[in-house]
Amino acid sequence: MVKKAFCLLLVSIISITSFSIINEEQARDLFSQALSLWYDGDVSKARSLMDEALSGLIYVSDIPEFWFFTSKIDIDMRAVERAQEDLKTILVISPGKSEVISLLKEIETLQKPLEFSTPTVFDESIVFSGFQKGTEYFYTPNAATFWGNSLIIADKANKRLILTFEGNYKILKTNTSPNSLAISHSGLLYISGDGKLIEYDLKNESEKIIHEGFINPILAGFDRIGRLWGSDVDRVFVYDGKSVDFFSLDDFYIINDIELTPYGFWILDVMKNQLLYYDFSFKKIKSLPSYNAWSFEVSIHGDPIILTKDRKLAFIRDDKLYEFYTPSDGTMLFEYLYPYLIFMNWKTDTVTIHPMKSQEPLIVKIDNLNLENDNINLLVRVENILGEAVPYVRDFLEVREGGGPVFFNISLNHVKLQWLKADQSFFEKTLSFIKRGSAYGVFFQDLPNNFRKTDIVTLRGKNVKIFTSSPTSEFVLFSGGTGLVASPVDIWQPIWKITFNRTRPLPSDITPVTVQIRFADELYSDTIYYTRGLIK
Repeated sequence: MVKKAFCLLLVSIISITSFSIINEEQARDLFSQALSLWYDGDVSKARSLMDEALSGLIYVSDIPEFWFFTSKIDIDMRAVERAQEDLKTILVISPGKSEVISLLKEIETLQKPLEFSTPTVFDESIVFSGFQKGTEYFYTPNAATFWGNSLIIADKANKRLILTFEGNYKILKTNTSPNSLAISHSGLLYISGDGKLIEYDLKNESEKIIHEGFINPILAGFDRIGRLWGSDVDRVFVYDGKSVDFFSLDDFYIINDIELTPYGFWILDVMKNQLLYYDFSFKKIKSLPSYNAWSFEVSIHGDPIILTKDRKLAFIRDDKLYEFYTPSDGTMLFEYLYPYLIFMNWKTDTVTIHPMKSQEPLIVKIDNLNLENDNINLLVRVENILGEAVPYVRDFLEVREGGGPVFFNISLNHVKLQWLKADQSFFEKTLSFIKRGSAYGVFFQDLPNNFRKTDIVTLRGKNVKIFTSSPTSEFVLFSGGTGLVASPVDIWQPIWKITFNRTRPLPSDITPVTVQIRFADELYSDTIYYTRGLIK
């Protein structure tokens, strides 16, 4: 009996020695190793290490971080459904965790058609006055656009541009009377006015004429492959960076305004009291009454937005007018650069920014974290649901390290897309192993049929855009890419660089870094990590 008991004890000792349980500190070390591999793009090895860590003991406070990071790896590995279930479990343990709620909302929204909902104009606002400390900067603003965290205001009467930044104003002189403005994906400003199209380098404050001989050029903006669209009286023109080409439409129209959507463009003919929509092959898709509007903008759903004769903001949908907001008295013009309304008021000589969006989420992505001495550098994207960059985030952004807010510096980089090899095995063999921290494009003549619907979540996480020669599908659109593309071209993407001083002395072993953007009670965020092991 004693001999039998001794044998059982010996077997138990051997078992414990051979299959020792991973303790909490060892689990943290495995997390750190997995994190380093994940940053480098080795998701398979990172997932294997996290499996090992999760098989042992974990500090209770670390559990939400372990599961959230594992969910990020699973998304990279195209296991989106598994990640989705784990994210829901995290909310049981840690209710209200904003980065988890944001990622779940993203997964849910990206997998279904974009549903229309009435936009909300938020009460919070940023006001720019034309008069500052006795100096007149602008009197009757007629156009505006964003350049990173700056607002550029056009003052046509005075032949000037006003660059605003953190409450300061700077006058930029130009040789034309600016009528409309557009910012390229690489950060160059384009101005139409006095029969000319001008390229303005904001860093050097220099300008050059791209084309002249227009009658009344109006700029619509840039499409997803970097072409500038506009109109001139009865024609549409496109500037591809090399030359300006003109296109006639199916009928004669007097074009008073033009705006882009991801699928095509709208024009406004005041004489006919019509809004007409064309795809990028110049095929007319539909026409709507314009309700005597003199200008218009376009919502994220592709619906025209106008200022009615009663000075109310309304969208036009299914041949009907839906009023949803009343601007302040004196508002003459407006721009909509998602997710911001820009009102130009000639009575108060002000330009006012209001956030405006529907129920669709914003997507925040921290692509990379780099440790440099005592500084932490982040590469961050803030995008709409269609994969388009959101400008002017500084006033709505917060950065948190280890749960506490930090002071940060932010600047805008313009990153050139790297083109990846496109083949039938791209989704199955390439996508998961793309290294984080850059911008990528993939061009298919025809999109292979072996992708999963959930791959759109992986593409957005990796910052990979799909382009095809076929018409634009919703899958391609949600990736941030487009269709009807002949071949790969140079495309630039705005990405934010955020820098702050990390906590000293050394932080706890796993330190979350969160970037979040807030509009009223809406909060969108992403979290990434660094560890004591990465610092050493």
